[in-house]
Amino acid sequence: MNGRRKRRARRILKRPQRRGVSMNLPAEEKAVILAYLLNLAGHPVCRRELLGEICEFIVHFPQLLDPLRPAERKKLTTVQDFSESYEHAACPREEVDAARTALLALLTPRRVPAKGVELPGVFQRNLDTLAHDLGLDAIENAFMGLLSRYQGWRGLRCFIDNANGKFGDPVGLCAIFLAIDEMELAQRLRPESRLLSSGIVTQEDCQGSDLDDHYSLIKNVESALYKRRTLGSDLRSLILGAPRQATLSWENFRHLGETRDRLREFLRRALDEGLPGVNILFYGPPGTGKTEFCKTLAQELAVPLYAVGEVDDAGHEPNRHERIQSLELAQMILGSKGRGLLLFDEMDDVMGGEFNFFGKRRSTGPKIFLHRMLENNPVPTFWILNDVSNLDEAIVRRMALAIELKSPPVASRRQVWEQVLERHELALPDAEIRQLVKLDIAPAVIDSATRFARCLNGSSDDLRFAATSIIRAMNKGVSPPLETVADAYRPELTCSSLDVEALAGRLSASDEKRFSLCLYGPPGTGKSALVRYLAQRLDMPVLLKRASDLLDPYVGMTEQKIAKAFAEALDLGAFLVFDEADSLLSDRRHAARNWEVSQVNEMLTWMESHALPFACTTNLREHLDPASLRRFTFKCHLDYLQPAQVEPAFRHFFPEAELPAGLVALHGLTPGDFAVVARKARVMGCLNDAGKLHGLLSEEIREKGLSAQSSAKIGFLN
Repeated sequence: MNGRRKRRARRILKRPQRRGVSMNLPAEEKAVILAYLLNLAGHPVCRRELLGEICEFIVHFPQLLDPLRPAERKKLTTVQDFSESYEHAACPREEVDAARTALLALLTPRRVPAKGVELPGVFQRNLDTLAHDLGLDAIENAFMGLLSRYQGWRGLRCFIDNANGKFGDPVGLCAIFLAIDEMELAQRLRPESRLLSSGIVTQEDCQGSDLDDHYSLIKNVESALYKRRTLGSDLRSLILGAPRQATLSWENFRHLGETRDRLREFLRRALDEGLPGVNILFYGPPGTGKTEFCKTLAQELAVPLYAVGEVDDAGHEPNRHERIQSLELAQMILGSKGRGLLLFDEMDDVMGGEFNFFGKRRSTGPKIFLHRMLENNPVPTFWILNDVSNLDEAIVRRMALAIELKSPPVASRRQVWEQVLERHELALPDAEIRQLVKLDIAPAVIDSATRFARCLNGSSDDLRFAATSIIRAMNKGVSPPLETVADAYRPELTCSSLDVEALAGRLSASDEKRFSLCLYGPPGTGKSALVRYLAQRLDMPVLLKRASDLLDPYVGMTEQKIAKAFAEALDLGAFLVFDEADSLLSDRRHAARNWEVSQVNEMLTWMESHALPFACTTNLREHLDPASLRRFTFKCHLDYLQPAQVEPAFRHFFPEAELPAGLVALHGLTPGDFAVVARKARVMGCLNDAGKLHGLLSEEIREKGLSAQSSAKIGFLN
């Protein structure tokens, strides 16, 4: 302890107005503290200064002696007089002896509580239970009790620190307080001892003279020891908190396939056989349901799941060292109390840097310590992180399994939405649920959005408002894409070289899913909308990858992202779409750099082996590598609307407007042009003005460099 802190501790006991300060200690705890004082007062090392500290402590907290008998008042006066004179070096030996005699006479009869006091008290019962669960002996139990009382009562803490300032040996002083052999206590405070290896007691840096400069008790244990347990509760729940409860069903994670079922059977056997060193790593982007799956898995196994290292007893975020300390303690408690699982979330926060979360005592060999913990932990532990690249390979190798969770497919998200809505007693039409399912969000976000909506009108707009606000925050302020008029596909408004309806019918009726499409043509002709329509007919989600998502300036990274896109589509069972594919499949004959060739080769390799539908869209077919065109099952040219399609398109986008004269004569229009003009007219307030709509559509054609009155036949009628 530094000098400033020591002086503050001295002032706490020296201040006269503090005498008689209120105490809420139960009678049995007063007896324990008086026994500590009696053990010190009767020990040969207790000379003038230590004896004076005890007397000063008694004077400061006279309630420890309640009730005081009349015959004892003179003895208390002797103690009070000595507390004011003991610091003088010339204090006579007779005064020291008289004070000791008076003090012992006051303390001895009070080391045992009066009749009628329940023994042991709440604190001691909890302490004994914890010691039994951790396999601690009587000496370890006694030291843990002293340390907890030291941390829990400020008055005792100041007294012990002041006394040790004169004695100079914290372990030796504790041994005297507890009336045990100092060497026996020192053995139980070695780094490999049960007290320290369990994480319940931490060895500090030993730079000061105070007891907590050397040893400290984990905070949530200290708090739990003072709590009265209710019927049916146990100390384990007071220390570890309540088990985590699942909010989703096992079927909500059907998309994990055999991984889900194999993991369940492995853990069931590991629990039955008590296998040590069982650690499961779950990784993947935020919002993929890693934590929810762990809770559901524990429910499926009928085993309690405890989250460790999340908040301390005061609700504050623990530091790295405290999180690991909590994990060690939880392993010890559950390891001796039967079946259970542990959850360690945000592992990447703890594992970052140079593993400095262990503190100074373990800074020389933290990796070795962590490796041993992963090899010997008695309780199966779930480790969760977002970015697996943050982990050392040696850590990953020590995991029993490493499971990546990706965004669940639409079918799984629908199950989650339906289950959460039912739990919150909200009912929505099927069409609105289909729209909500398109939001790629985690189960926890779905639950939060539903609780928000339930407090209002419970509408799909309320749900979408809440969900998109969270998505926007997770995307650093970028809102999720919204479905617009252009997204609503109308086959009759497509000018295509293929019969779209016939193609969709054949594909949906066939069991063969290994096919590919190249959709090319001018912008706005509906290439992406056509793919979404086909995917809808096939009842498959769409996985859209733009060239900007895949192209990377670092060598080899584009190829990795291409491979990952195909793998992701397989995992999700999705219809894979590459937008702006000319950037990924450019003609290799014009390549100026090696990586331009290698990325095309990577695309071609995956195109040949991919087992599910995929499509490439491009505005620049002539830029594609000839070899890529040969690999597409279907090649479809989408062109400008034919005159016969212009009027239906206008009626669809502007149902209340008159058909402008001369509109059908315009050439070069696309469904995308109508969608853009509809948005523009809505802003300008001219949705029903036929003349202005004609002008706006003509302007879109001129922007493309086309002649609005061109009479050349353009495109193919679907």
